[in-house]
Amino acid sequence: MERDKQGRFVKGHNGLKMEKNPTWKGGRIIDKGSGYVRIAIGGKRYKTEHRIIMEQHLVRKLKPDEDIHHIDGNRQNNKIDNLQLMSKSDHTSLHHKGSTKPKPYKCKVCGVLTASKKHKMCRKHYKQWWQKQNGSYKKFM
Repeated sequence: MERDKQGRFVKGHNGLKMEKNPTWKGGRIIDKGSGYVRIAIGGKRYKTEHRIIMEQHLVRKLKPDEDIHHIDGNRQNNKIDNLQLMSKSDHTSLHHKGSTKPKPYKCKVCGVLTASKKHKMCRKHYKQWWQKQNGSYKKFM
């Protein structure tokens, strides 16, 4: 184990960065949360591989309102023939095509269309019902 000037143990490999560090794995990781491939671009910064590939293909930086769509749905398939440049709004529309808002329910007391599915009552009438059942609405909230 290596020690510093004060006699403390030195952790790691003397702060060697990226390629110089013997534990370096090439700077290509798969993000566990999103599933996208991320590439190290310096220090602790990473950028998604599909954005880098599209920028190289276009020979320009992507605009803030542009998104990249994976045609086959595989976020790790970053071949240029699988990537499609789209506006953010078009990309959102593509992925949410056919989705609808939840169906509103009528309150069984007054007929208002904001009732919950579970109790079939609007907030006002649910509060009154809860107070009758339990004595105080504030205990519930």
